[in-house]
Amino acid sequence: MKLSINDVFFSPATGLRNLERGHVNVGNFNGEEQSSPLLMDIKIDLRTLQKQYKNIHHNVPNPINTQDTATKNYVDNTAIVGEIRTLGHNQIPDGWLKCDGKSYLGSDYPALFKALGSGFKRAWGYGDNGYLISFRVPDLRGMFLRGVSDDFAQEGVMRDPDSQSRGYIYPGGASGNAVGSYQNSEVESHSHDVTSIQCYPNDYWGYQVASQNAGGVNQNIVRSHGGSSETRPINAYVQFIIKT
Repeated sequence: MKLSINDVFFSPATGLRNLERGHVNVGNFNGEEQSSPLLMDIKIDLRTLQKQYKNIHHNVPNPINTQDTATKNYVDNTAIVGEIRTLGHNQIPDGWLKCDGKSYLGSDYPALFKALGSGFKRAWGYGDNGYLISFRVPDLRGMFLRGVSDDFAQEGVMRDPDSQSRGYIYPGGASGNAVGSYQNSEVESHSHDVTSIQCYPNDYWGYQVASQNAGGVNQNIVRSHGGSSETRPINAYVQFIIKT
């Protein structure tokens, strides 16, 4: 049997078996067999090759663990304290907290405690132990996120015309045009045009509104409502987490 150098060094297990059987005639380094006059007998120290093979075999890292570690290192090294990210599952990784409005002691997470405000104000409110030593993480359960408007206007229209009326959920939280403020759901002020309206006297209610007389019969206008319990776009749930 003719073996290439590639067979021996890049498939050491196969190479060792064949070498032990005396198959030591090899081709060139590119794995191409040489013509008979150019064949060489190469004496290979099996113990050296075996040692090299063992080193290669035992030093190959677990690809899954390596990938997990690399991913964790990348996330830890690129994340900023206070940064909010999304997860497609419910497993909260180390170094992160779920954005569920819970209270924490500043001594447990000093970097995040400092990043989320100082004095009487915390971006998302102070915790159960008061503003001096505790804080709350954002409560983003069921929330859509919105960028701070900075009272920016585009073509004369404010991006958030109600920014100054924004409030907070927890005491000590931000309000107005600031990170951490909340805003309740609302429908923009609007009107619906109705044509051909008649008003006629009514002995009991003053004036009664009706549509245009049709065949001598006034058709009453009935105001009704429809839809769901909230105004919302199509959506999907994710888990929000914050870096500690």
